[in-house]
Amino acid sequence: MHIFKKTPKEYRATSLSALTWQRFKKEREGMVSLAFILLVIIVSILGYLITPDPTPYCNRQQLEIALRSPGFKVDMLQVKHSQEVVRHKFLYRMLFGQPDQYRSVPISAYEDSGDTVEATLFEQQITVHYAKSALAPKPVVSRRFLLGTDRYGRDVLSQLMIGSRVSLAVGFLSIFIALVIGITVGAIAGYFRGKVDDVLTFIINVVWSIPTLLLVIAISFALGKGFWQIFIAIGLTMWVDIARVVRGQVISLREQDFVESGKALGYSSARIIFKHILPNITGT
Repeated sequence: MHIFKKTPKEYRATSLSALTWQRFKKEREGMVSLAFILLVIIVSILGYLITPDPTPYCNRQQLEIALRSPGFKVDMLQVKHSQEVVRHKFLYRMLFGQPDQYRSVPISAYEDSGDTVEATLFEQQITVHYAKSALAPKPVVSRRFLLGTDRYGRDVLSQLMIGSRVSLAVGFLSIFIALVIGITVGAIAGYFRGKVDDVLTFIINVVWSIPTLLLVIAISFALGKGFWQIFIAIGLTMWVDIARVVRGQVISLREQDFVESGKALGYSSARIIFKHILPNITGT
């Protein structure tokens, strides 16, 4: 007779989250997508510290190099501004960018002539002369635009990297607003039923019947233009789906024994909803 002994690891309890993560790790497409999302999050956090164009909104406009193909490379003559540019601190630069210390002039050739620098403007037969005192310590730098430039000569890669902040912010904050409204409305309607459920269901159906795009446009007009107004407009149109799902789940759980036990112990309706029912529909 053989006796098989289990190791302590086999006795260890495994939570639902741990089981979900173990299964998720076996999905190659899911792991690749997760890695990409984490990369986008890192890029959006670091922001202007890693963008090729660190100016605010990546708005370094140079019409001479507009609409260039990916991989385009050009030499830039670094000319001092008439007024000194303030150098911001690390955190400020990461969040809001740093104006260029020097003005960049695209050139196709240059020659150092002692106290002056003679340069030929990019794709032009125009020669300009600058005193060395008017130039940066390193007067000429090369810049490569990996994704090319737009019609204003701005770096497309830099704008794409900073644009990830907007995409993540819209996705996160809009869904957060929709979750707060949808879960609250759906839970109240499903738990109390009766007239409360009838009124909230009527509101849900009315909002449901309005085309999403038209509702977003209407809310945007009412709130005005702005970054935060977009979050609110999208969030206020996405809560209906969540409310319908939560309402159905709460209706199926409100008659369970643990809910009746909570009522018998004198727990408030809010505590039963948010402490006992909602944790049981987290998966949904």
